[in-house]
Amino acid sequence: MPIMATHELFEKLAKFPIRVFEEGDVVLSEGSTTGRLLFLKSGAVDVVMHEVDLTRVDEPGAVFGDIGLLLGEPHTADVVAVPAKGVERWLAQRLSHVLGTPSGDGVCANVDFPWPSTLVDEALAASSAAHADAVERWAPARSVWPLLDVVDDAVATESWARTLARHLGAATPDGGGGEGTGRRLAVARRLGCAQVVIPEVGAALSAAGALMSDLSAEYATMSFATSERFATETVNQVLADLQGRCRKFMEGPGAGALEQAIEYAVEARYPHQIWEIEVPLRVAGFGGPEDVDALVADFHAAHHELFEISDPNSGIELVTWRARVGCRLRHGGGDRLVAGTPGVDLDERRQVYFADHGWVEAAVRRFEAVGETSPLEGPAIVESSFTTVVIDPGARARRSAS
Repeated sequence: MPIMATHELFEKLAKFPIRVFEEGDVVLSEGSTTGRLLFLKSGAVDVVMHEVDLTRVDEPGAVFGDIGLLLGEPHTADVVAVPAKGVERWLAQRLSHVLGTPSGDGVCANVDFPWPSTLVDEALAASSAAHADAVERWAPARSVWPLLDVVDDAVATESWARTLARHLGAATPDGGGGEGTGRRLAVARRLGCAQVVIPEVGAALSAAGALMSDLSAEYATMSFATSERFATETVNQVLADLQGRCRKFMEGPGAGALEQAIEYAVEARYPHQIWEIEVPLRVAGFGGPEDVDALVADFHAAHHELFEISDPNSGIELVTWRARVGCRLRHGGGDRLVAGTPGVDLDERRQVYFADHGWVEAAVRRFEAVGETSPLEGPAIVESSFTTVVIDPGARARRSAS
C-alpha cells in the first residue's frame, strides 16, 4: 500500500531537482554509496544484480536508493524485494550461477527475499521512533485482535453476522445456533471463567467423523429456466439424467453401502443479479405449479437468511441443477488418533503477537511432553496430533490424566 497518493507525493517533491536518464544509463551502481534517494516520475528501470535481470519497475512514485542510507549501518545480507511468492526460488537459482564462481555452479546463501511492503516498513521504522510506532500500530498481526473482538460482539447481537455465527456455532440474535463452541477463550473471558477445559475427545470425534463420512459424488447440469415461464418437461429431463448418473454411482463405487440417498438442488438468482445461491429441491421432479411456487418461496427464504434481504414479489432465474449422492459405508469405527512419541519435546520458541502485549517470544511444546503436575506458563503454544492451544501471557496450562 502506498504511503500516500502519487500526486501528493510529487507535490511534496516539487522543490527537488529532476534528473533525466537516457536508455541504458546506470541510475544507481551496485556497491556504490551515492547518498541519493530517488523517486520514479515516469518511464521504467530494470533492477540488475551481478548481470542478472531481476525485475522491471515502471510504477510512478517507486523509490530507489541504498537502504543502508536509512538504517545507518552496513548490510548483513543482500536484500532483493520481490512482488510475489515463488519468485524467491527462481531468483536463488539464477543467482547461484553467478555468485561465488566465474561460471557454472555457485552458491546463493544469506540472501533475504522480503515483500516490498516489509522492506518499506523496516526502512520507515528505522528512520525515527515516531515512524516505528506507526508501523507497529498498523501491523497486520495487530489488527487481528480488534477484529476478533468485533466478531465476538457481532455474532451475538447483529443480524448481519448470522451466517458467521452459524459457522462459529455461536448463538444468534433470534435464538438460533449455540450448538458449537465458537472461540473458547473469548467466551470464557466474557463469562469471567477462570478455567477452560480443552478435551481430546472433541478432536477425536471430529477425526472419526471424517473417517466415517459418506462416500459421495456430485453432478451438475446447466439448463436455464425462469419461475415465470418454467419449462417443466426440460427441467424434469435434466433431473432425470442427474438421477441416472447418481444411480450409476450407487451401483458402482457405492455398491453394498448400508444406506444410499440422492439430494437435489439448484443454483438460482434474482433477474439481473450477478451471483447465484444454492437452494435445495423438495422434489426429484416437478409435477405442477405448486412445486415451482414452493421452490420460489424456498429461494426467497434462503436469500433473506444469507443477506438479510429478499424480494418476495420478484420471479427468479434457475441456472445450474445439481444432484448429490451419498453412500454410508459403516455405522461407526474404533479408530484412534495416534499420539506423538512420549517424552519428545519440540524445544522451540516463536514470535507471537498478543493484543495487550505486542510481539513476545513464546515457548513451543508438544502435548505429550507437558507434565501433569507442573503447569506450563504462558506465553506458550502446545501442539498435538489433535489440536493446537495458544496460552496467553499470564495464563497457565496443565495437562490432566482425564
